[in-house]
Amino acid sequence: MNEPAPETVLVREVGPRDGFQSLAGVLPTAAKARAISCLAAAGCSHVQAASFVHPEKVPQMADAAELFALLPKDSETVFSALALNPHGMERAMASGVGLVEASVSASDAHGRKNAGMELSDALKSMKRMAALAQKGGVVLWAGLQCAFGYQRAGDVSPAQVGKIASTLLDAGAEVLVLADTSGLGTPDAVEAVLETVCVSWPVDRLLLHLHDSRGQAMANLDRGLALGIRRFDASLGGLGGCPFLPGAPGNLPTQAVVRALGSRGIATGIDAEAVERCFEELVPLLKKMETG
Repeated sequence: MNEPAPETVLVREVGPRDGFQSLAGVLPTAAKARAISCLAAAGCSHVQAASFVHPEKVPQMADAAELFALLPKDSETVFSALALNPHGMERAMASGVGLVEASVSASDAHGRKNAGMELSDALKSMKRMAALAQKGGVVLWAGLQCAFGYQRAGDVSPAQVGKIASTLLDAGAEVLVLADTSGLGTPDAVEAVLETVCVSWPVDRLLLHLHDSRGQAMANLDRGLALGIRRFDASLGGLGGCPFLPGAPGNLPTQAVVRALGSRGIATGIDAEAVERCFEELVPLLKKMETG
């Protein structure tokens, strides 16, 4: 059943994490901090600033602790991080991060590439991360990668996603992030997955992370919106993608999402033009990386 259009929607800015990690070169820490501060000033109320992962696997994120030390302490923006294992959670907590997304993959094959763990081990790891977060007073969000498939449509079933989602709720996560890591999602697939997930999760505690590698992301956002989703991820300039899944780049551009929602009378609190300026400030650095 379609829900009435909301007055407001949360657009979480993930460019500094998901976007920057896909770049060929490593941005200076100070440049990352300036970009994040710029996004906060543009009205982004939640910015995923970095991930605490192995620096050799994702060199772009090696400076995560240093970066968080540079972020404004008096900002009303939530600066969060991503972690894939208990060690990453401990590093994030030691850096003063108050909200951490602990992520697992619905696909064993992808999980082995991305985090070196199959699902059963990843769920055990998730429980340990949840215990650490609870003990340290950190808000835990759970990310579920490849929620709409890994290598082809149908290789991760909605029933499987629903089962994993229930386990993540039991672990104590506050929000579940359903990620279309491979960009295989379609509006009908979004509806099928939400139907199973919402057996255990309230729809107002779900977030969609959509990749646009097949041009379906905005249509998927529309279907999620119609079904009651009120939280979405986007990345300035559309930067991003999974570094362990070649050929699946492309987050929804924050500017485009904000404008599309605004045209329907849905507020985000974000100034699309200001986000555009934040991206334009990065363009010279991005071009320098491309040319070497």
